[in-house]
Amino acid sequence: MEAGSRRAGATSHDHDHDHSHDHDHDHSHDHDHGTHDHKARSLAQLFALITGLVLVAVGIIGFFVTNGSDFGLPESLQPGAKGELFGLFDINGWENVIHIATGALLLIGSTKPNLARTVLLVFGLAYVAVTLLGFIDSEDVLGLFPVNTEGNLLHAALAGSSLLAALAPVRRTDPHTGERKTKAV
Repeated sequence: MEAGSRRAGATSHDHDHDHSHDHDHDHSHDHDHGTHDHKARSLAQLFALITGLVLVAVGIIGFFVTNGSDFGLPESLQPGAKGELFGLFDINGWENVIHIATGALLLIGSTKPNLARTVLLVFGLAYVAVTLLGFIDSEDVLGLFPVNTEGNLLHAALAGSSLLAALAPVRRTDPHTGERKTKAV
């Protein structure tokens, strides 16, 4: 009977072990499934998310700097009403609106890897144009918003880094082997 008890205990233990193994297996499978649904963001997504958040914040802060209603260029403003963001960048209301709009576009783009890449490509090319127009005129961009050297350099940096993030190779994990692979654009 002791052997039977031992056997029953072993069977119960084996059954519990099998059950916990199945439970562990199911749990890890659920975890893998959860990881698959909530996988890490791509470089393009992270860049779009961070840059989008910064641009929206800068646009909102800019309205405080320009007293909320300044949509003119610096030379058309009342003395002392010229907006300077962080003491470096000439801004006006239109530029604040553009920062908020492009930031929102980047935030929307950050939701999916391919969308992030596309939005960053368009954003980067647009900022290349803004940079070139800013350096050509050195006063404003298309009469909409003021630029100075610091602003032009920042626009150039945003353009270049956005294009790099959009065109960076994508690292993917094979769902069957777990192997990391790099895929060129």
